[in-house]
Amino acid sequence: MAVNELIRQAIQCPRERPRYAYIAPLYKQAKDIAWDYLRHYAGVIPGTTFNESELRADLPNGARIRLLGAENADTLRGIYLDGAVLDEYAYMPPDVWPAVIRPALADRPGFAVFLGTPLGRNHFFQLYEKARAREHETTDTVTMLARASETGVLSAEELEAARRDMTPELYQQEFECSFEAAILGAYYARELETARADGRITRFGVETHLPVETYWDLGWDDSTTILFVQRLGREIRIIDTLDNRQKDLAWYAQQLRNKPYLYHRHYLPHDAEVTELGSGRTRLSFLQEFGIQPLTVLGKNEPADGIEQARRIFPRLWFREPQTTPLRRIARSGTRRSRCSRTSRCTIGRRITRMRFATWRSRRAT
Repeated sequence: MAVNELIRQAIQCPRERPRYAYIAPLYKQAKDIAWDYLRHYAGVIPGTTFNESELRADLPNGARIRLLGAENADTLRGIYLDGAVLDEYAYMPPDVWPAVIRPALADRPGFAVFLGTPLGRNHFFQLYEKARAREHETTDTVTMLARASETGVLSAEELEAARRDMTPELYQQEFECSFEAAILGAYYARELETARADGRITRFGVETHLPVETYWDLGWDDSTTILFVQRLGREIRIIDTLDNRQKDLAWYAQQLRNKPYLYHRHYLPHDAEVTELGSGRTRLSFLQEFGIQPLTVLGKNEPADGIEQARRIFPRLWFREPQTTPLRRIARSGTRRSRCSRTSRCTIGRRITRMRFATWRSRRAT
């Protein structure tokens, strides 16, 4: 489909000497994937010639389509393009698009098509998310996510056979276009995939008549994160997050006052009652002084207990987009292989504590 689109655009382009490119992570890969298709489909156009040593098709109107590799992107500098297909973009160096291909499209101006299999939350995912946001605002951007279970290209029997031969994470990545599954061992990858499939990661409004609870994870060099939660029936709706670092508690208290929410209660981690050496006071007492009321300090959980608790209530969690994007990034990043940074207060429990607070409270309330 991508090769045919390049041919269609090239033969219809009214500009002088149009130039198009199919780009794969490796030059040999571009030849293996696209050269036979280019010869087959462009070969039916009278007057088309091919140069196999340069992987090039010259069309009768002066247009040219080339197959290129991204492994040595500097060799692509200086060309101009009317259109480009970047296939398996997740496996290309991150700067190939913004530093090389995007400027090459500027003069004409040209178009770009990005294809590929996810590889975690890398530059391909970031580009995809930007495009998803942009397509609601403009007509020049379109996104499509084609899961094997939905396209019908492969039979149900073949998909089941593949599922048996692969790990669940690898199957989700290769066949179901999962950006989360590539982070093998991530504690909440499957839960987040299910939440998105169920439509629980979406844009929705805040119920102004419902009270809001906040859940705090306190840090300094590592970030302080606050979750803003509303409850509607059995649904636990995470409507907002506040995340920053090296800000004092007065700053966070002011941010809460600036938000248009009707607060019901604020939940703090167990270490909020620890006396600080410098001030001789607890962070609980500081927040009380700043008018954050009422406050409840939650008990301490073992990390494994918190993970299991979070998994049990995940089917009830709703995530408001885009406000909860930082929270979901943290939830995905907690893995069995995680290690603490020099400034972290350590343990995997810190990485997932945002979820555990809401979980702990929900277990008490139900």
